[in-house]
Amino acid sequence: MIRGVGLLLLLVTAALCGNSAAVSLEQRVRRLRKLELFCDAAASELKFLLPTVGELLTHLAARAEFAELGFLQAMAGMETGFPECWAAAVTADKTLSAEEREILRTIGETLGSTELAGQLSALALCRERFASCRESAEADLLRRGRLCRSMGLLTGIFLVILLL
Repeated sequence: MIRGVGLLLLLVTAALCGNSAAVSLEQRVRRLRKLELFCDAAASELKFLLPTVGELLTHLAARAEFAELGFLQAMAGMETGFPECWAAAVTADKTLSAEEREILRTIGETLGSTELAGQLSALALCRERFASCRESAEADLLRRGRLCRSMGLLTGIFLVILLL
């Protein structure tokens, strides 16, 4: 009886590990969509409201759809030393991939340091780069998501059979 419960727990644990890997792939796709929206929202606010960098980041951080972007929450309201603080906040956000950090650093170098047209074109370019990353992540999710789930379950079944 106890052995059967242990084997069942082993099977469930392995299946959950595979599912966890698949969920992390899904989270990356969602995060990239939010980063695309961030670029669009920042461009719209810059175009129509002409806020300072601190006001822009405060407005965007207050929006519910950007609550999960840790670097943005850390930057809300900051006015002084913006490029350095932005780079530090982006580096400190461990949910971001290296490629996402690189794109976000480009935004940090541009916001508030060039004229409006330059800022808008940099945001448009970064949005396109995020869109390209998202398309790649979606393809990866389709290719590897089901594989991760299946491998987790199959590993659990293998271990159960091995221990029987």
